Amino acid sequence: MRPAHPTPRAQPRKAGRACTVTYREFVQNQLSPRMLAQAIVERSAGERIHEVWLSPDASPSALPKLRSLSRWAMSWPQRGLPRPSPADDDRVGGWMLMYQLLESGQWIIADSCRQLIACLPTLTRDGTQVEDVLKTEGDDPADAARYGLKSRLQPGRPPLEQRIAERITATDPTSRAIQMQKALAEERRKSQPVRFFGPQHCGHASRAA
Repeated sequence: MRPAHPTPRAQPRKAGRACTVTYREFVQNQLSPRMLAQAIVERSAGERIHEVWLSPDASPSALPKLRSLSRWAMSWPQRGLPRPSPADDDRVGGWMLMYQLLESGQWIIADSCRQLIACLPTLTRDGTQVEDVLKTEGDDPADAARYGLKSRLQPGRPPLEQRIAERITATDPTSRAIQMQKALAEERRKSQPVRFFGPQHCGHASRAA
């Protein structure tokens, strides 16, 4: 969350085992940390919130406000909310996860999330880092969704070697070699440059409330 900018609060939650629903967003300009912390508490009343993530924004101008927000959020457990944690800021992995979830129909965005739905089709590739999204003004809703989805569904991926080793269960050399090749092929497929979000994805998502 970025108190210095429009502050989206798109909240992913799991619907069953295979689907994540972003059902609400909160966008408000220039709220003080105290006002933002209070607004989050008020809008979460009566809900079971298990985790809250704050943007790991490294902007010098944003850091004091984020620290202040964190201090105010220390009282959240008394109001039924957990203390916030820094979000997973793996940008490339986060954008790729978002695309894959939309492509597979495993991420549903409610019609009420108008800013997020409007934002996703505008994302463009970064010319210097082709697997990343170009940072632009007004992309906070997409960043907020990325923080929540990545932090909840795919936090801190282990190294490639560990991921490969975990998939090899056979004992004989031939079968192990086959499993390793399959695992490597799957990792290469997942690491292909993300195609980002076109109207066909966001339109489908916006209709699925």
